[in-house]
Amino acid sequence: ALKTAAPAFCQVNYGSTPQYGQMRRMTMSGPMTDHRILLPGLDSDTVYHVRLTAVDVQARVYQSRDFTFKTRPAASG
Repeated sequence: ALKTAAPAFCQVNYGSTPQYGQMRRMTMSGPMTDHRILLPGLDSDTVYHVRLTAVDVQARVYQSRDFTFKTRPAASG
């Protein structure tokens, strides 16, 4: 999730290493908070690295630190 108070162009870089390897872009218009984006094709039971980048309408760049999360194990049965 990403919180913004002003319109921004955002992208999410993610992958199973700190070099990421995949990217998704989202465009937000109007003052919004709690933006969410789906990351397709994730493997089960895998640790992923994520970094969020936002550029507002005044060309200011905001970048998060590297975050990690682990996907759920595959369902058995």
